Amino acid sequence: GSQLVLNKNTSISYATDFKTNRKVEIKSGEVFFDVAKDRSHPFAIDVSEVNVEVVGTSFNIKKVKNTVEVIVESGIVKVSRGKQQLTLTRGESIFLSDEKELIKTQTEDELYNYYRTGVFVAKNTSLPKLANILGEAYGTKITVSNEARKDNIFTTLPLKYSLEQNLETICKTLDLKMQRNQNGILLSKK
Repeated sequence: GSQLVLNKNTSISYATDFKTNRKVEIKSGEVFFDVAKDRSHPFAIDVSEVNVEVVGTSFNIKKVKNTVEVIVESGIVKVSRGKQQLTLTRGESIFLSDEKELIKTQTEDELYNYYRTGVFVAKNTSLPKLANILGEAYGTKITVSNEARKDNIFTTLPLKYSLEQNLETICKTLDLKMQRNQNGILLSKK
């Protein structure tokens, strides 16, 4: 059957007769979907004004405030908003905020998977993106200084390690320093 893995602070709703009405609404948070093939009952997800339809695939959807992100791990996912429709395949994603246009991009990293796999996999990932995901996972605001924002990183960091341990690894790799302040943590060049 199909499996859903919910990240912390996620709220969804679904029909009581899920075998015939395979529709999920994401109210907030992040969900990884591994959908079994069933052509007679396609799987549908509503998130804000975005509709996602699949037959057999695995993908991640994240909804935070006015933003929606869809990342495809395997198979094909149809994403629509109003009259616009895009088809996403493995490694492709969309990120929507208040803009009206659906734009497809390539996704190399596997940061979206940390809550399911227990590791942060960064592949040529921008430091601000990695800092944002780490901050989200550990509940701490992490800021990256302007001069360090250009850095990209290849690394794998275990979720079981403390935030400090993972940030120390990043600092050693990119020759950065870490400073705690009243707003959280600042990463900057040495």
